[in-house]
Order: sequence, then C-alpha cells, then structure tokens
Amino acid sequence: MNISRRLDRMTALCGMVALLAFALADQNATLVLVAAPMLLVAWTVGGQGRPPVIGTLGMNLLVLSAAAYTVYNALVLRTALISSVSSFLALIFVVKMFDRRTPRDLAQLLVLSACVVVGTMLTGGYLAVAMLLLTYLPLLVWATVLRQLDWRTHASAAPGAEPVVHVGERAPSQLRGMVAASCAGTLLISVVLFVVLPRGNFINAGRGWAFQAHAMATGFRDDVRLGQQGLLSEDSTPVLDVTLRDGRGRDIGGQLRTLYLRAAVLDRYDPTSGTWRASRAEERRAETRQLQADSAWDLVKPARVTGVVQTEITLRGPRPGNGYLFTLFRPIRVALGQAGTVSYRAADGVLRVNVPQRGERLSYTVFSMLDSGSEGTVAETLFESGPFATGPIRALAERLIRDADVPADTAVREASQIRRGIDAIMAHLRNGFSYTTEMVAPPPGQDPIEMFVFETRRGHCEYFASAMAALCRAAGIPARVVTGYAATEFNAVTGAYVVRQSHAHAWVEASLGEGRWEVFDPTPPSELARRSRTTGLLAQLRSIYDAVDSQWVTGVLGFSEQTRLALFDSFARRARATFNPEGWKERLGRVVEAAESRAVLTWTAVALIVAAVSAPVAATLIRLRRRWSRLKSAVRTGHETWMAGLAARARSRARFYDRLLVLLARAGEPKPPEAHALAHALAVRAHDPELGDPAVRLVGRYYALRFAGADDDFSNDAIEADLARLERMVRARGRGARTQRR
Repeated sequence: MNISRRLDRMTALCGMVALLAFALADQNATLVLVAAPMLLVAWTVGGQGRPPVIGTLGMNLLVLSAAAYTVYNALVLRTALISSVSSFLALIFVVKMFDRRTPRDLAQLLVLSACVVVGTMLTGGYLAVAMLLLTYLPLLVWATVLRQLDWRTHASAAPGAEPVVHVGERAPSQLRGMVAASCAGTLLISVVLFVVLPRGNFINAGRGWAFQAHAMATGFRDDVRLGQQGLLSEDSTPVLDVTLRDGRGRDIGGQLRTLYLRAAVLDRYDPTSGTWRASRAEERRAETRQLQADSAWDLVKPARVTGVVQTEITLRGPRPGNGYLFTLFRPIRVALGQAGTVSYRAADGVLRVNVPQRGERLSYTVFSMLDSGSEGTVAETLFESGPFATGPIRALAERLIRDADVPADTAVREASQIRRGIDAIMAHLRNGFSYTTEMVAPPPGQDPIEMFVFETRRGHCEYFASAMAALCRAAGIPARVVTGYAATEFNAVTGAYVVRQSHAHAWVEASLGEGRWEVFDPTPPSELARRSRTTGLLAQLRSIYDAVDSQWVTGVLGFSEQTRLALFDSFARRARATFNPEGWKERLGRVVEAAESRAVLTWTAVALIVAAVSAPVAATLIRLRRRWSRLKSAVRTGHETWMAGLAARARSRARFYDRLLVLLARAGEPKPPEAHALAHALAVRAHDPELGDPAVRLVGRYYALRFAGADDDFSNDAIEADLARLERMVRARGRGARTQRR
C-alpha cells in the first residue's frame, strides 16, 4: 500500500470538497470556476518528492493575486469579513498544492482545508452545504490516519533511503473500520453538543453573514431603483416557506394561484434618481410592541374581521429583508415564534420585527384579510401626482381614463369607475409591453419610467409597477409601489409554498376610495406562470429536495434557544413523572387495589399455567446453552492450537533471519540492538549495495512471513539462494582480508 500516494490524493479531495462547500455557501461561482481547475492542475503536476513546479517567484505572484482578490472583495464589493477570509484561505490552499514536497506540507494543507470548512459553517447553512460537509468529515479522518502512518514510515526510514511499509491483508479493512467508528463518534458528539450547548451570540454570530446580496441578482429590496444597466440574473435560493390556512385552521395551500407577500410600501418617487422610497413621515407613525414567544398582537379589532386567511411563514435565511415581516394584505393579527419587538404602521399595513439574537431563524404567523381596506381614509397628500402632474405620463393617463369612460373629476368617481380606470391602465401595460431581465439605462436627463412607457416598452416587474403607479397617480387615483415576493411555487410534498430569491416581485396597491386598497399586478401573467412551472422529473426531484431542505431549516437551523429549553423542559417533566416517589406510591396503590378484585385470581391461574408450561422449555434451553458453551470452548481451544501451530511454523520458517544476522556480523555489519531490521538492511545497502541488496530482500521476506502472514508468497529456493550468495561474499571477503594481512 503506497501511503504517500494515497495521502496526496486524499488531501486533494479534502481541499476540493471544502472549496465546493464554501463556494456553495457563499454563492460564489467565480471561485469554483477559477480555483477548481487550478487545484486539479496542481494535484496533477505536483507531489511529494518532486521539484517545485512554478518556483518561488510564481508562488509569490499567486499569493499576491489571492491577496489582491481578497482585498477587492472586502473593500470594493464589500463582502462579509468571514467570506473574504475564507476565500483567501481557499486560494492559498490551491497555491500550496503546487508546492507540496514533504509530509509537513500535506499536514498544512489539511489544516487549511479544515479552516475553509469552519468558514463555510459560518457563511451558510444550506442543506447541500451540510451534505458536502458530511462528505468532508470521513475524508479528513481518513487523511489524518494516513498522515500518521506516512509520518511513522518516514521516521523509521534510514536517511536517504526510500520509505517502505508492509501491511497485512486485513489492514485496509481495519483502517476503514477505524475511520467509520471515528466519524460515527464525531457525529454523535456533535449532535449531543448541538442539543446541549445553549444558543447565544457566539453560536449565532456567523449566521447573520449567510445571505449576502449580490449585485445584479434577483432578490427583495425595500426600494426600487430604475435606470440601471446590465442583465438581471435569477437566484433560485429558497428564502421562505409559507403554509396557508383558512380561518378555521384548514390547509388551503395551492388553492390560490399567487400569494403576494408584501413587505415595503413605497409612496415617494424621485425622478432625478429614478427611485421609489417609503415616506419618512410614515416611519414615525409606527406603533411598537414587545412580543414574547408564541404571543399575539391584534392589529385590528376582532369585530371588524371577516374572511380571515392564516399564513405560517418560516424564514430560511437569518431575517432577510432588513427586518420586514412578509404578509398578505391586510394583516390583522401577528404572532412570533420567539421573543421580539414588532412595529406596525396602520396607514399602509407594514410590519417589521427586531429579534434579540443576531442571525436567529424566525417563524411567525399572520392573520390577514385579503384585499381589505385600511381603517379610515389615508391622507391624499401622500399620493399627489407630484412629478406626474404634467408631461407625457399625464397625457397618456388622461387618454386611458377617458377611453374607459371614467369621469375626469375625482370627486364624483365611484368605486366601480375607479376600478374600470385601473383595469384600463393595467391592460395597456400588459398588452403592449414585454417582460425582460435585460436592463437599459436611459439617456442623461430622461426619466426611466418615460423611457419604459414610450420607447423601450420592455422591462422587469419594477418597471411595470412603477409605470402603473405613475399612470394611476397622474389620473388622480392614489397608488403605491409594493415590494416583496410573489409566491407561485407550491410543493405538494410539504404542503407549503416555496419562495425563492427569484420570486422577488413588485406590484401596485391602488385605492378604490373610502380607504379601500386592493392589489393590482401589471406584470404579464405569463411571467408568473413561468416561475411556478413544476413539471418533469427534475422539478419533482427539486420538490423532494426542497421538502428535505425545509425540514433541515426548521429542525436544525431553526433549533433555537427556546426550542432547546422546551426540549429539556419536556424531558425533565417526563423524568419527574417517572421517578417521582408520589407517582410510584400511586401506581403501587392501584396494583394493591386491583389485587383485591376477582380479576387477580384469574391472572394468578394464568401465570401458574404459563409457569408450568415454560419450566421444561427453560430447562431444555439451559442444557442447550451449556452444551453450546462447551462446543465454543472446544472450538476456541482448537483454534488457539491451530494458531499456535501456525506461529511455530512461521518461526521455523523464519530461522533464515538468524542466519542473515550471523552473516552480516561476520561481514562487519552487526545489527545494533535498538535498530529495526529493515532500517539496518537499508543502511547496509546505502554504503555496500552488493551486500545490502540480498539483505534487504531477506528482511522483506522475513517481515512478510512474520507479520503479514504471507506463508506461501516466497519459496525456500529464493531464500536459500540469497543466503548462499551472502555466504559466498562473506567467505570471499574473509579470504581477501587474510591474504592482505599476509
């Protein structure tokens, strides 16, 4: 077994798995595309005992490049500190692979890979990452065992000699068993520590860095920035699990085509920057309340509640969305799964939360009235036409309203007429415009909404929502842009909606008068239908994976301090109920009371009959057990006798080794008592190859016969031939020495 070669291969595998796990946790495809091919090249061209491939200058240049890449990520892209450090360690691992010439280098590489894994655990907790880390554990244990064997082999070898190790046939299986036992013990200890250790700021410290926003990728934002240039990529990372129930608690998941989970309500538009933001005045009107775990806050008086829908939401990431609680419109009651501070704005129904532990997974329940109005009217000053009071947007809005037969005077409009005008604006955008993820920046000085409406007529959901809100306001209809998620993907395995980053969406809420607001989505329905496609084998496999991932998030990543305390409290209650003396007295009293009844006579008779029948059977089993013990003892004695015979035979066959030592001593090469036989033979061969070659062969055969049990691998003829050769050389050298003395 070539231990050095296997150690080299296992070290490279550890590094590759650690690299893939970190890149997946950090969602950094660039790192995989750059580092993985370099790692394969380094493993192919480098290795123990080989000269440096790229030299000192090349190594220094690669290290400087890795440092520059890390600094660029930290200062320019503003990635998290743990992400930048882990990326640097992964790149250093790849660079070090080009210069792994000694066992010490391989040990350093294993330490580097373990550091990358630690950074991975602090970066992201995806199920796929956990599976890769479970793959990494046995690889690391196996590499560590090989590292110890390789070190012992090199330590026992003579200077300048090639390390040689002889193992028995069962050694690989024994090593695999030891690695499996070590991994099982490590996992068991990890599970115990995971359950026992309290959840504090240290344990949750890294989770807050897990979901970093990447530029030009889909995802929730609490503002809308139009006019950017580039291609918007889709991120399929799950962020929410949503279970839908009716007012009676019955599961109605899948009955609604789209769940509009709102978070940020944007009512101010800045035409100079093309940005929608929330009004700061509304932020100051929020009501705040401290909620305990599983406690609820009634946002609306129960007497006014009708048509309630219950949503149970679990955030897979650590509070994505800057503390917003994603809800249906309009929320009337909220309950948290853990202690936290909730703020609520009655004007627009926005809920936000602040939990004490950073990175803590969050589950909450919201009761909502679909498409329900606010309590009373909202000040129209918040929804003035503003930048849309004049210009081409106003002209188009007036034409659409006029064609829909809606009065121009806002004071005389009825709710049905307002709805007809909103439908006309939405139909205009849906029929004459197309959806695209390619973003085009307007020329300097041009409003991005006007560019979308009158020139490009192509854009993503933020452009559709912005154009509709602008046209509604220009027509005198209060409207606002809302950002959140449009949940369309229902997983029949879990009975919940899976919400991904790519489901981030923007739509419009418009007022029909008298404080009644409703949801309107001008984005073409075909785009939302595309997101919810779940047909085919791959889609079914992804649904199963999402179901397992959901259980991983709720059961493992969502294992909070409160869950731990509840688990121990339940265990303590059961233990007290089991070992309580009062409980035992009560049970004993029930037994005594039952004994006084007539039923005890019946059970006593049954017990006597069972004893009478089972006594002969038990006696027979005892006799058989004694005979089996004697048989095993005889077999064991015979096996020991047989093994002793094999050992005696091996010692008899190994007597040639004593002759070898005598011949070496006669040749002036006696073996020191503290030296190993193979090390002594290699030392002899180093300065006297003619004498050392047959000596090394004979020692190797002795090792194989004595320790590996290779009884039939070597013939007596080969052994006798080497001994005869040594004896001739010793005699010839003795005659030569006597001749020189004469």
